[in-house]
Amino acid sequence: MLLKPTILKKDLNNLSDKWYPSQEEYDPNLTIDDWIALLNDTSIFSTNALTALKRLLHYGGAATCTQLANEYGGSFNFYNKNLSLAAEYVAKEKKLSQYNARWWPILFVGKNTDKSTPGVWIWKLRPELAAALEQIDLSQYPLYDNKEVPAIWKISHGEKLFTEEELRMFAEKEVIVVASDTAAMVGSKTTQGDNFMSTMKQWDYFYLCYSGSIQLLGQLISNEVSPCTEKGDYWYQRSYKLIAMSKDTNKYKGKQKWWTPNFNSTCIAIPENELSLFEHLILQPYFNLTLGDLLPDAVSPEQPNTGTEELPESPTPYTREDFLNEVYISESDLDTLLHLLERKKNIILQGAPGVGKTFAAEKLAYAMMKEADKKRIKFIQFHQNYSYEDFIMGYKPTEDGGFKLENGVFYNFCKKAAADKDRPYFFIIDEINRGNLSKIFGELLMLIEADKRGKDYELELAYNHESFSVPDNLYIIGMMNTADRSLAMMDYALRRRFSFFDMKPAFENAKFQTYLQGFDNGTFTKLIQEIKNLNKDIAKGPALGEGFCIGHSYFCNPPQEGDIKDWLEEILRYEIIPTLKEYWFDNQTKQNTLNALLKKDVILSDD
Repeated sequence: MLLKPTILKKDLNNLSDKWYPSQEEYDPNLTIDDWIALLNDTSIFSTNALTALKRLLHYGGAATCTQLANEYGGSFNFYNKNLSLAAEYVAKEKKLSQYNARWWPILFVGKNTDKSTPGVWIWKLRPELAAALEQIDLSQYPLYDNKEVPAIWKISHGEKLFTEEELRMFAEKEVIVVASDTAAMVGSKTTQGDNFMSTMKQWDYFYLCYSGSIQLLGQLISNEVSPCTEKGDYWYQRSYKLIAMSKDTNKYKGKQKWWTPNFNSTCIAIPENELSLFEHLILQPYFNLTLGDLLPDAVSPEQPNTGTEELPESPTPYTREDFLNEVYISESDLDTLLHLLERKKNIILQGAPGVGKTFAAEKLAYAMMKEADKKRIKFIQFHQNYSYEDFIMGYKPTEDGGFKLENGVFYNFCKKAAADKDRPYFFIIDEINRGNLSKIFGELLMLIEADKRGKDYELELAYNHESFSVPDNLYIIGMMNTADRSLAMMDYALRRRFSFFDMKPAFENAKFQTYLQGFDNGTFTKLIQEIKNLNKDIAKGPALGEGFCIGHSYFCNPPQEGDIKDWLEEILRYEIIPTLKEYWFDNQTKQNTLNALLKKDVILSDD
């Protein structure tokens, strides 16, 4: 049994009437035995999740993520992410529903903090889960996290002190060698010898340079420092494990910094505020790695899981035939889309509601990849408050009331694509015309052009002054709803950087006709004909046009069970008719006849 602190942080009994949601509002109905079985299932509760739960139990059963991070170590996100994900896995295993679009109420009840409590939201273990945790063995999970974030160092050997034979010998032995009397850098009070002898810690990374070239990336495996007998007095060595060999051992020609090869430094740490520059200049081009590969807990932490499915380990093949079977457009249109993407790099799928723009965008990416690889696709949605700081980078508030420079979603995805330059990546933007695109893209507006990709067209970013480019293997697909009257026109500077493809209702498509015939339902067939007739009126209307027609995707997700007529009635009454009434909001005659027009098929019941 886990021993708790002598004094609990909170008197939980005094707060029991204030927790949310109440038992009446939401109850997962899981017994202590249910929880014990779930906690022992490693596919549901990971090591990180059980570690987080152990710490929460030890704290007294209720705490904010910030309190746990302050008390036991780890980040806010460590607790938030792992516990939210565990709750989602429990839901999938037990077929539980969300409460107010959240998973955490399966594990906890919660409440807002007072001003004296660090953090903004307290989680409290449900009593059955707390009792189950008391009955299982949690001894293997650490209560405190004392692991420091590894630093990254440059170590340099000059050809005057190291021969190529010595370089190979020490590499074979996997030891790194530096003289203990190496002087300090200008302005530093610590010598570079001291850096190597004592400041560098076990699990720190380093990259080795030789005579202005980059050789390898390693990680120290102990704090032990021993004399290097091959080099003599004042020379010492440390053991490491090899992470990667450099892809290019020619003379370095990149940006000059104290920690790059051409500067006269022997053992120097890369400053934290320049790690992203190191990633861009050294880590990606020479080792095909990202900071996230080396420092997953310290660099660009993932946001809490919001309900997406786990990505498949091995993507399944995806062919042209797969696309044409799933997306109701012609083969010639598919060829056009693929050609436009290859030539322009950026396209916008525009059309009326319900023509399947979002669905088609994802499948188009698969068709170009020739496999259904979700890891190479990023979906976002623009809105009026979306900013450059969200998209590229900017300062974001921290839990302690300060600010931290964080990379945006497009910046991170560009880095990911650049590290895998032989495969295409797809950045998909829904509602692309809802954002202020010029402000969101900023100085990258030029770099997304097809002929301005790659390192030859690097620009300096506004916040960290990093030289940045959009990789050639990244494609942008935007979706735009042509029936949204609230949106301003896209400015010409951005419009000319995209190709625009009109997507139209596909009721006449042969695959859709086959789909429709499969129902063998006269009511459904007649309804589609009525929708086609309505679309003719819409297309001819002086205030509307083809961009306002009703799309086919309204009818592409039939229920697995139940009456087809009930499904059609719901679509008509609650989706299509409200849309049409909005179109004809100033035409009372159209509004009066709309329901009657649709009732010709006797689909809608009389009120």
